[in-house]
Amino acid sequence: MTTVGTAAETDTYVLAMPAPASPVVLPQWISPGNTHPNSRYQDAIWPMAPLIDNPGTRLVKLHWKNCPEPLLLNGQLRPTYLQTRGVQARSRSGAPEMFATCLEWMRLAR
Repeated sequence: MTTVGTAAETDTYVLAMPAPASPVVLPQWISPGNTHPNSRYQDAIWPMAPLIDNPGTRLVKLHWKNCPEPLLLNGQLRPTYLQTRGVQARSRSGAPEMFATCLEWMRLAR
């Protein structure tokens, strides 16, 4: 049986799971002259500037606070929020919704 660690060692296209302090953009993808700071996975904002070499291109940032709750698979809603939603409110998404979220992430990646 092959483990992810073994697969990552033999297949350079399989990436290791990032840690909170891992860089968002791997150093090999940042051009030598690009001096924009790189974010870490734990950061709430991920600037895309390390990937942008054209000075005329707008420097965009990914703000995770704007990420809809259904895309945060391991999160849950605060009890105070649920109190305003009535007795049918759930603190977490169900398996079908999580599966749909994963499919949406795969579609986005493609």
